Amino acid sequence: MPTPLAFITGSCGLIGSEVSLYFSRSGFRIAGLDNNQRAVFFGPAGDTSWVLERLRTTIPGYQHCAVDIRDREAILRFAPFGARAIPDGAQQPWVKRGSSARDFVCS
Repeated sequence: MPTPLAFITGSCGLIGSEVSLYFSRSGFRIAGLDNNQRAVFFGPAGDTSWVLERLRTTIPGYQHCAVDIRDREAILRFAPFGARAIPDGAQQPWVKRGSSARDFVCS
């Protein structure tokens, strides 16, 4: 049986990076999407390049794509079909108190 895949948007953000680590520790391969918009919005202090490097060194086989989540064609080219989990760390308003990563695992 192949190792399940988690496709995580916003993978270099606070929530997305922790979700990436969680799913990796839970036995998933990780494919992350993040285009470091924090650096655009907040300048050098918001740059998440260090998080990307941390993910690459901490998560075996980490795959990354730096495209805009709003670019549908780019997402469809990168999006790994067959992903068992697709947590969305690019947008955080949907996170509700008491939810866990298990709430976002596809069955």
